[in-house]
Amino acid sequence: MSYSDTDIEDAVEAGAISRNEADRLLAFLAGENAASGKRRARKSEEQFRLLTGFNDIFISVVLMLVLGSFLYIFQTVSEDLLLSVPAHITSGFGESRLFESNQLSTLATAILAWLLAEYFTRKRRMALPSILLMLVFILCVFITFFVSYVSLMIGDAGTRGSDPDIGWPVIVGACGWIAGTILHWLRFRVPIGFAVGMAGLVPLSFGGLQLCGITPNEVTAQMVMIALGLISLAAALWWDSRNTLRITRDSDVAFWLHLLAATLIVHPVFAQLGHTQTVADGALVLSIYLVLCLISIVLDRRAFMIIALGYSVYAANVIFAVSGFDQFPFAVSAFSIGGSLLLLSVMWHPARRTVMKALPERLKAYFPPA
Repeated sequence: MSYSDTDIEDAVEAGAISRNEADRLLAFLAGENAASGKRRARKSEEQFRLLTGFNDIFISVVLMLVLGSFLYIFQTVSEDLLLSVPAHITSGFGESRLFESNQLSTLATAILAWLLAEYFTRKRRMALPSILLMLVFILCVFITFFVSYVSLMIGDAGTRGSDPDIGWPVIVGACGWIAGTILHWLRFRVPIGFAVGMAGLVPLSFGGLQLCGITPNEVTAQMVMIALGLISLAAALWWDSRNTLRITRDSDVAFWLHLLAATLIVHPVFAQLGHTQTVADGALVLSIYLVLCLISIVLDRRAFMIIALGYSVYAANVIFAVSGFDQFPFAVSAFSIGGSLLLLSVMWHPARRTVMKALPERLKAYFPPA
């Protein structure tokens, strides 16, 4: 009988073996495979747990059905209950109440998502249901904090003298988002949790920008996104550096952080370039994409390549169209870019060995071996 890395990780969390024993075992198995000429798929193929079987899909669909219907039923029932409360009881809150039906329903749904995670995440260790339950929990917490602030402070701003700026509800909601993520991470350790917590910095930052009168479409907001992306990338590199062989769940945490970092960095960078309309603009976009490909090869992560793929295809389409290629330029562009990436995927390991040779030895220690 053979055992996977996931089985070993489950044994650690169940207390069957210690963390140090598991690390030594995984390192030994990696060394044995390297000595026998075998390549561990997890090292370079970016495997991560999303599905443990079709039952994950079935359970995920049922969970979303249950949570969605529970949210609707609870909101409807709570509205009727709140309407039946005598007016003199709620008069102390002014025009707003401490809990409206929206807050009650989202808070109750967050609690239900947490309770379901106690079984499907901690006991069953199901990947996709765990991710969805966490996202539902964080979203409901964010809405609860956001709507509660709006109801208490903005909805009754005339009597309370509160600042009705939209930035404050976003900041309060983001604080709930981050706090809820921290609690969820400490309890369940879902790999996507760290990236979700980092993503909470986005509404927190945008709320602060709103207070300063800066709209998200301005250059300053884009620079903030790039800065947050770089912070996420640094966190991803730290998690990757904990085990460069990528044989523990640290690699799964880093995977989601790389995906978040690529999203936060790529879109603002290309937005700074403006509309691609000339051959020079298209060449610049493709040059940046080549740099992102090089970074992906060094990191042994493909997030930047896939996030920026649409921009590269569009840039190639502009180059072909402006150059006078009138017959289906988009299809030719997609075929050219796609064919190049397909060739790169086939030659990934030789290309990476070539690139890694150019890096200083002290930097190679932070990346997976080629």
